[in-house]
Amino acid sequence: MRGLPSQRRCALSAAACDLLVQTEAFERADMVLAYMPLPYECSPLSLCRVARRMGKRVAFPLCCEGGVLELYSPLDADSDAAFAVGAYGILEPVRERCVEVALDDVALIIAPGIAYSVGRVRLGQGGGYYDRLLAGAHAHKVGLCFPFQVLDDIPFEPHDAVMDAIVSADGII
Repeated sequence: MRGLPSQRRCALSAAACDLLVQTEAFERADMVLAYMPLPYECSPLSLCRVARRMGKRVAFPLCCEGGVLELYSPLDADSDAAFAVGAYGILEPVRERCVEVALDDVALIIAPGIAYSVGRVRLGQGGGYYDRLLAGAHAHKVGLCFPFQVLDDIPFEPHDAVMDAIVSADGII
């Protein structure tokens, strides 16, 4: 992932987002939880722009003590000031420039991952933040990734999240 040229990452991310935007889960969602991507991750940001143009709200996670993710939606969606570098070098919402969102209000969760199995098991960074969040969510859960991140099988633990769908530039599982 880290060796993938920037232009290729952008093209693959945009293609994956284009597929996800066409799904019923996206169409029905009033509130979408996305993430601010690290430089080597598949980026959901083009999907976030489409969602906002359609009048949907978009929230982002904030890493908190105890391995908990709090969810926030920027008050000004077009302002970079709504985000600051936080835990693990990830851009995170600034509480004072956002409104907190309840997990039950989220209809679609777009989650990052290191790898996914064709059985839709998600392998994360190892902190368990998303596993805990996803375990308590009633929203449609989608793993957004590059095609080479989808593997036949990955090691997993009973607490690892199973997604409702995996979306890459190659299609939807």
